[in-house]
Amino acid sequence: MTVDPHVVHRSRDLLERAEVLFEEASRVTDDGAERFRQFYLAAIRASGAVLALYEPPGPVRRRRNARDAWSRIKAVAPQYADLAEYFGGLSRMRSRVEAGLVRQVDDTLCARVERRAAEFLDAADASLLAYEQGRLGGSTRSERRLGA
Repeated sequence: MTVDPHVVHRSRDLLERAEVLFEEASRVTDDGAERFRQFYLAAIRASGAVLALYEPPGPVRRRRNARDAWSRIKAVAPQYADLAEYFGGLSRMRSRVEAGLVRQVDDTLCARVERRAAEFLDAADASLLAYEQGRLGGSTRSERRLGA
């Protein structure tokens, strides 16, 4: 497998953004909705880091049932399907929080989202490390581009 430095840079950048969002969410103590939103956004950035490793280069093709990041994750990196399903199930709530329609999120849900986001960030980081070391299993974007 050929390691593409552009893929590494893009994935690392998104993962670092995810980590910043996660840390910011961890510091929010008085607003469950904002805490929830930031943990969710950290997971979205982690999904971008994973997609940078697995999707072919170029614009995202609009496939039926594969329009959002969570559907795309399930399609190209099925080892993350459980996490994608979990966060995909929270997409509507995140939209409602951002629209101001949901103003309170209970501590139990926030703690659950925090744990799952941490799990996803750790898994994305492990995949990036595996890619950098040429050990990432499956068909990554560089392999598809190179016709491997």
